Amino acid sequence: QGAALRRTGSVMAVSQSGQTIGFNPAGSLDEAIRELAAEVLATGQGRIECLEVDAEAASYIGLSGQVSLQVHITRVQAADADFGNVLRRLDSGRAGVVIIGTHRASGYAMVGPASTAGSLGWPELPCPVVEDARALLGTRQAAWRTFGPGGERGGTGTVVWMQSYPQS
Repeated sequence: QGAALRRTGSVMAVSQSGQTIGFNPAGSLDEAIRELAAEVLATGQGRIECLEVDAEAASYIGLSGQVSLQVHITRVQAADADFGNVLRRLDSGRAGVVIIGTHRASGYAMVGPASTAGSLGWPELPCPVVEDARALLGTRQAAWRTFGPGGERGGTGTVVWMQSYPQS
């Protein structure tokens, strides 16, 4: 919310050594993201955080007004086949929603208008997860949802991040 240098759904990678790909880290916000990434790399536990920059600090980096940024951080192994499959589907240019497990769910999934790939630890993606993802198709929106052990909406513990990617 507020003026931002990056659009919703921007992705960056931070290596174990602190190297970054996808942006040029400069301000306090970028440093905060790198610090959170270092924690996630160390613990392996994904996180969703809200980072706030007051108007004075925002003006220092060329923005006007207060900035609020929702950040989802997850650890990805370079050789993770499921994540590679998600990236290939994104690269196809078709609309889709990427789902990433953040708490009590592991893995990645991709939901399109007529197909799904991945499971997040369930034998297959539960219908409520697929329905919620399809509701985001083409919206360019991101959301996190909580599901129960069987995939029911609003349960406790299983938190997933959903990000819509429209057709090119």
